[in-house]
Amino acid sequence: MTPSAEPVRTIAVVSHGDPDVVAGARSRLQAICESASIEIVDRDDVDLAVVLGGDGTTLRALHRFLGTPVPVLGVNFGRVGFLSAMGRDAMEDGLARAFAGERRVVELPTLVVNADGVEAVAVNDAATTGRQ
Repeated sequence: MTPSAEPVRTIAVVSHGDPDVVAGARSRLQAICESASIEIVDRDDVDLAVVLGGDGTTLRALHRFLGTPVPVLGVNFGRVGFLSAMGRDAMEDGLARAFAGERRVVELPTLVVNADGVEAVAVNDAATTGRQ
């Protein structure tokens, strides 16, 4: 694949809530970033958001960056990983390529749900339950 985007200079990281699930992943990510001169920051105005987790973590990141120009790229450290771009074994090569500009942004459809006057945006699915 030829570069399709600008190289990344700053990233935000969204990690699985259980540190055991992503054990070692943060240090691997840090090494990849250092070799590519990328800064990991704790803010939302970044070039790319990197997810270290599964589909739940990816959905959390998608909601966090919803409405911004920041693309979200998932590395699967969960059980299924339908929403992830790569598995944990492909992390070094996959992120290095994405950081260099070899990536394609895919816009996901969203659904605005209004239930009893409460509005929410659904990225993957929506569910409502009846009141009793």
